[in-house]
Amino acid sequence: MQKNNLITTATHAIDLHQESKQHLLAISFPRSRAASYDAALTIAHQAAKYGEVTIGKQLLHFAVFGRDKTDATRACAILKYIGSIAGLQVYAGGKMLQQTYWVTEVLTCYLNSLACDDWKAHCLVVIDDPLHDSQAQYIYPCALLYERYRSKPVIDHPSAPAQQIQASAVKLGCDWCPRFNENNFKKI
Repeated sequence: MQKNNLITTATHAIDLHQESKQHLLAISFPRSRAASYDAALTIAHQAAKYGEVTIGKQLLHFAVFGRDKTDATRACAILKYIGSIAGLQVYAGGKMLQQTYWVTEVLTCYLNSLACDDWKAHCLVVIDDPLHDSQAQYIYPCALLYERYRSKPVIDHPSAPAQQIQASAVKLGCDWCPRFNENNFKKI
């Protein structure tokens, strides 16, 4: 039975929206004839949470992945297997994500941060003062966002610099990364 993304099986219920707030990623996908379906199903069974339900005649699988390196790797792998399958739904940070390719990019970046002794060396970027023409430098809170958008806050904007960066992260789709925190933007 499915109602408002609450999927019920004989043993437990999963609200994918809510689970994506508490975990790294939550996905659901239907049975498929795709060649990669069996491999994806094997990975789904290894997720922090897994379940399946039949809706009408359609079997639907769901998996919730934790924030640790093992589950993040599984989440990245499963999306590479079934990223283009019809009916795939991906949730992170309490919202449904549309671009599975970009989700994989963010997951890969997150996995790289997990491989570092100090994640800040990977995630944070030192930039020249974006607000004034001075010799000051700032910490920018997301290397991926900065590399993709070169998004910098502007002084005349009605929102604070941290909120401008957060809005850019939402637009790009990396705001759900566990490492992202717009409040890391600060003057050095």
